[in-house]
Amino acid sequence: MACADTQTLALRRSGPLPEHPRTKARAWTVLLLWVLGLMLFMFVLGPRGLETETLKPMADFIEERQIRANAYYYTEVPEFSVAETSIRDSMRFTPTGP
Repeated sequence: MACADTQTLALRRSGPLPEHPRTKARAWTVLLLWVLGLMLFMFVLGPRGLETETLKPMADFIEERQIRANAYYYTEVPEFSVAETSIRDSMRFTPTGP
């Protein structure tokens, strides 16, 4: 047991092990890939998603009425739940014809 404590103490005194250059380059590469992936979703895939037939009607509804949807979504107030239900119902049960 004393041997293990001596080894731990020796490792603590010597400080952290020096990083291998390849490890550091790999870490930067992974970080860069994550940033590029996020940018891809933000600027390419996200806007294209708003053009799908599922999201387009709701996006148009929000834009026409100048609703700040992101401000309401994260407030966690009960009114948002009522508003969301109303919007979904009005889109689902829109009157057609005379």
